[in-house]
Amino acid sequence: MGKGRARFFAEDNLGSGPRRELAMPAHEVGMEVRCGYLDGGIAAWERAGLELATLPQIPIDELRIRIEEQTDLQIVDVRRPAAYATGHLPGAVNAELAHLEDKVGELDPSRRTVVACAGGYRSSAGRAFLNGVAFAIS
Repeated sequence: MGKGRARFFAEDNLGSGPRRELAMPAHEVGMEVRCGYLDGGIAAWERAGLELATLPQIPIDELRIRIEEQTDLQIVDVRRPAAYATGHLPGAVNAELAHLEDKVGELDPSRRTVVACAGGYRSSAGRAFLNGVAFAIS
């Protein structure tokens, strides 16, 4: 995905979710960010037959099972180093979202990859970025 390529983040309910918290981390990794609303929501987009891409988000209990069962799982923690140092998922590597593009060469795009953070906003932007550069996002 990288610099110069736009991604649009959409929500079904215009009044839900702190868009700034999603847009700012996306901007940090060089994504051009557009904010607005979609008249008729995602359902209108689908009815129009337009392309729609989604990335999975998994609950922590499911992640625990995946960590136990998938020994080749690559876990990328996109929090700042100080937050990572206070505790992180077993086997996770730290690649702060603001520097993810610089760290991508240290990661293996062929491995199933989980992107984690504390609240979900940075990991959403990190997943979108890694997906855009051909990572196998889990």
